[in-house]
Amino acid sequence: MIFSVVKEHLFPHITQISCILPYIFNFLEMDAQKMSFADESFDYIVASLILSVVPNENKCFEEMIRVLKKDGRILIFDKFAPKNQKLTLTKKLVRPFISMLGTDIGRSFEELFKQNDQRLRIIRDESVMLKGMYRYIEVLKLS
Repeated sequence: MIFSVVKEHLFPHITQISCILPYIFNFLEMDAQKMSFADESFDYIVASLILSVVPNENKCFEEMIRVLKKDGRILIFDKFAPKNQKLTLTKKLVRPFISMLGTDIGRSFEELFKQNDQRLRIIRDESVMLKGMYRYIEVLKLS
């Protein structure tokens, strides 16, 4: 089962899409940092451009792990600070302004993962665009 938690104010057209495709997707609006799903509810979680926009990426990632079954996978597509690199001076300067638009270009997946590395394993981590700023990361839940 795959789910995606969206905010209607960020994607106002999403309810129109869900009316067109009711048999394929069930769109639910809730706080991604405190989901109403039971523990270990899902085999797969698709997290597309969510960890860079939620107020607290740690809470959101913890929730994803909580609702994921053992041996389940989180498929992440998002923007993160480049792996093993510091932010450039330009990015440091524009980061507060870009954050006001609702996204954070300086979040580190490595820092996020480090807090949960006993429960998870990275299966795939690939740069997909903009010199590693956008990445596809696949994570397996171990326990």
